[in-house]
Amino acid sequence: MSEAKEFKHVHVVRFHETDAAGVVYFANLLTFCHEAYEAALAAVGIDVALFFSRDRNVAVPVIHAEADFYRPVRCGEAIAIHLIPKQLTAHSFEIHYAIFRADASSQAEQRGKAIARALTRHVCIDAQTRQRHDLTKPLTEWIASLSG
Repeated sequence: MSEAKEFKHVHVVRFHETDAAGVVYFANLLTFCHEAYEAALAAVGIDVALFFSRDRNVAVPVIHAEADFYRPVRCGEAIAIHLIPKQLTAHSFEIHYAIFRADASSQAEQRGKAIARALTRHVCIDAQTRQRHDLTKPLTEWIASLSG
């Protein structure tokens, strides 16, 4: 079995993304993850404006999300969101996210010092009937390109 590849997206934390204690507000972690997901789709040529449009025949909503936090992140800090998607069924997939400080000097250092981890699970549905629909070819190709 080949080793999974991953996509990496860097985000600099802004003041409005923090809470009264000066650390990233917990819900914003999922926003950062979704930002990385959008960037990963765009990186392989998927038109994200069309992908998330209400005018599409299919929709790909998030049906589950979870996050674990290990270290605080403050305003001005750059974080690197690494993601690896995994197809679960003909109509669903999940994305594993690992978040590190962007200035970690090596990949090995990053692996041991994740500041957070998250997971989102998605299902493809027919936009009109809301019934499950097979993943689109561009989406399965995107998943395969990062799944190894």
